[in-house]
Amino acid sequence: DDGSIKPSDDQDKAKKAKYMIETINLDNPSLRNERLHAKTALLKQLKKIPKEKYKKIVYHFLQKDGLAFISFLHYFNQNLSRKNKG
Repeated sequence: DDGSIKPSDDQDKAKKAKYMIETINLDNPSLRNERLHAKTALLKQLKKIPKEKYKKIVYHFLQKDGLAFISFLHYFNQNLSRKNKG
């Protein structure tokens, strides 16, 4: 993981995503670096939480819509996310 933003594998969505990423410069080196720092800091803090409590917290946030950073939680907790879909 280098902190970059990549378009979806879905060809229809990828073209639009690539356009938006380039248009608003989401993949510039400074933002990539900041994303890596944010990820590292978050993961460091999450490691301090007991596993069962962590699962409850993540599960709670995965149930909500429209929260900032929710895609990050989904990405790093794919196993919890899949279990919640039924």
